[in-house]
Amino acid sequence: MQLKQGTLLQGGKYKIETALGRGSFGITYLAKTSLMAQGNLGSIKVEVKIAIKEFFMEQVNSRQSDGSSVEGSSGSVFVNYRKKFKKEAENLSHLSHPHIVKVLDVFDENNTTYYAMEFLDGTNLDDYIRQKGRLKESEAVAITQQIGEALSYMHTHKMLHLDVKPKNVMVKPDGTCCLIDFGLSKQFTEDGELESSTSIGLGTPGYAPIEQHSYTQDGTFPATLDVYALGATLFKMLTGKRPPEATVILNEGFPRTALAGPGISDHVMAVVENAMEPVRKKRYQDVRALLRALASDDTEETIIEQPADVLTMQESHSQQDSTTNQTKEPVKQAPMENSFVVKLIYCLSAIIPLFCTMFILIDSCNRNS
Repeated sequence: MQLKQGTLLQGGKYKIETALGRGSFGITYLAKTSLMAQGNLGSIKVEVKIAIKEFFMEQVNSRQSDGSSVEGSSGSVFVNYRKKFKKEAENLSHLSHPHIVKVLDVFDENNTTYYAMEFLDGTNLDDYIRQKGRLKESEAVAITQQIGEALSYMHTHKMLHLDVKPKNVMVKPDGTCCLIDFGLSKQFTEDGELESSTSIGLGTPGYAPIEQHSYTQDGTFPATLDVYALGATLFKMLTGKRPPEATVILNEGFPRTALAGPGISDHVMAVVENAMEPVRKKRYQDVRALLRALASDDTEETIIEQPADVLTMQESHSQQDSTTNQTKEPVKQAPMENSFVVKLIYCLSAIIPLFCTMFILIDSCNRNS
């Protein structure tokens, strides 16, 4: 079902070495091509590895006895998807990002279509997780940031990936990650309309949100589809387990216990839960918002905004305390010279000596008589 080793394409420009993998819409091969390296003193011909993807639908296609030409290429299903495949390659050729595989060439041959892209030496993220069991939070976050930057770049060019998952991420030996396999990707216009007539694919169970299964255009760019898949990919990295399907989360709630293992912070757990929110409007609305939340410092103090009625009660208590403090202050007494008591003392001090003098005179007269 695949091209034989040594098959030449484009008149010998590309030489097939072996198959790297296959999917519903194509087979990816490791190939070699020759390039001229130019220096100040001359040039040299060198062979480099590249990857070539062939459009081949297993359900409708077969190969001729020569092992190259594709049969079953005249049906409408094949023709329509072949056009989409070619458009995918052309759209990818316009993208230039360190975390997105680079497309070099697209051409028709053997009754089908091919495109050549850079060969990424390494392993896919799904195998990488399987080897380690699960990833440390710091490594999982770093990979999410790389893929998130790639998705954010795509979204600025109005393109959705629509099949983000560990199998579609390549991890290079130096730890750099690249997003690959754009077989379900869709290009949108500035008005939020799909450029192609084919519908959005269903995606992969566990990584596709509910609305992707029944997506209808509403004039907006649905970045939340890729947001969900990125959150689910982070879930897989942290747990080593495939995420539950979105309908399960909707009915049974987010599986926080699966993320409650050692080394997973509450902060990152909350980011994953929000990204995988089954209700689209409650989810991060774009990848950039997810990345900001992931990069935020969860050690900072959180300012909790009080409801208006609570603030009113606090202000009321504050006013009461202020009034109580005012009533407890000592009452200032009036100056002494203005008091009634002082005036009375002054009067008595003048009258008492007079009464004493009269009493002495009376007593003297009584004695003489």
